[in-house]
Amino acid sequence: MADNSVCTICQAPIPATRSKLACCECKRLCHPQCVNMTKADVDCIINEGQIWRCPPCSKLRRQSRIAVSAAEEGTASLSQVIFMLDEAREDRKRMEMEFNTSFEFANSKIDDQTKTISNQTLKINECLRLIEDLRKENTSLKRKVSDLETRLEDVEQYSRRNTLEIYGVPEIKNEDVYETVRKVCTALDVNMTREKIDVCHRLGKPKEDTRPAGIIVKFVRREDKFSILAKRKVKRNLSTQDLGFQQKSAVYINESLSPARRKLFAAAREAKKKNGYAYLWVQNGKILMRREQGKPVVKISSLNDLNEL
Repeated sequence: MADNSVCTICQAPIPATRSKLACCECKRLCHPQCVNMTKADVDCIINEGQIWRCPPCSKLRRQSRIAVSAAEEGTASLSQVIFMLDEAREDRKRMEMEFNTSFEFANSKIDDQTKTISNQTLKINECLRLIEDLRKENTSLKRKVSDLETRLEDVEQYSRRNTLEIYGVPEIKNEDVYETVRKVCTALDVNMTREKIDVCHRLGKPKEDTRPAGIIVKFVRREDKFSILAKRKVKRNLSTQDLGFQQKSAVYINESLSPARRKLFAAAREAKKKNGYAYLWVQNGKILMRREQGKPVVKISSLNDLNEL
């Protein structure tokens, strides 16, 4: 079929948004200016529902009407009628040739568009394949990063295997932290000497925090750490008075956790309240939970474990 977006007079494309005329006979389009008409003329024809014929169709129609009229009135000779019919046939052939030209032009445009779409489809498919490859690579890299972070965090936590943290002990000017730790151990009936302690010091804290800074202690042997934790379970009411201070406040002793595991423990504390778990504790750097006595122990290794409670 002909390309209805091409002017039958000048063969130039007609944009869809431009004003145009459509022949009621051959259905082809024309620019208004190609037939000496204005946009107002076109609007009038459309609004009043008038019919319009392109110049070739109008000429052919006039010739046919003249021939028929002359024949009916008997005023035309046979040679005149034959001449007009021949002329009409020539006009018809010309219109057919114009139609074929428009048809071939439309086909060439369609072929060009088909090739363009085909090329674009190939490029899009290639881009989609590349995106899928990148997505898989990204997923693999994320998994590797997660594994490396887990391994690094495990190594960091393992480096704390001989370490405890003590909270609630008041700070003293020119304090000997070794002596403070020894007093805590004495209050728990644990014999402690400097030789058994690898290193100990006060932890940093925000300026606005009025509580005494915690103490971190790394023992030479893990057995000394376990001994203190065992004694702490026996003496649950350990306070500052047991260390020689007049004011009484609780003293807490915990396993030292890496920053990542400390955040996880804080999230586990919230999950414990939310999900009605009775027990939450740390053992050898592992975060453990239990709903109630006699129920299975749940190991918390990530936030996903908390979401699945």
